[in-house]
Amino acid sequence: MDKKPSEKVVSNIFDGKEITDSLGRKLRLKKPDILDLYDLMSAIGEDSKSAFCQGMAMNVLYVATIDNKVVQAPKSYREFRGCLKMIGEEGLTALMQFISENSEGNSEKEQIDKAKK
Repeated sequence: MDKKPSEKVVSNIFDGKEITDSLGRKLRLKKPDILDLYDLMSAIGEDSKSAFCQGMAMNVLYVATIDNKVVQAPKSYREFRGCLKMIGEEGLTALMQFISENSEGNSEKEQIDKAKK
C-alpha cells in the first residue's frame, strides 16, 4: 500500500537510512525504541543527569548496524561503553551531522505544509 505524500514526509527519517562516517563505515540508522531508551538511561545511572552524557548516550540508540554488523541496544553500563567505543567519534560525528542537516526547518507542521503544496 502506497503512503500519501504527507505520510512519507512525516515518516521517521532514521529507519533504514544509511550514512557513511569518515572511516568509510556504513551506518544504518533506526528510530530508537522507548524501552531501549529507558534501559539505557537506567544503565548509565548518574551519568543520565548530565545533558552532555545523556545526549551522547541517546545517539547510540540510533545506530542499527555498522558495516552490516548489528549494534544491540545496551542494557548495562558496560554494554553502553562497548557500544560507544564501537561507534566511535567518527560514527557519532556522522550521526550528529545527519541529524543537524535533517532537523533545520523541518518541524512536523512545516513538512506537512510542504507536502500539501
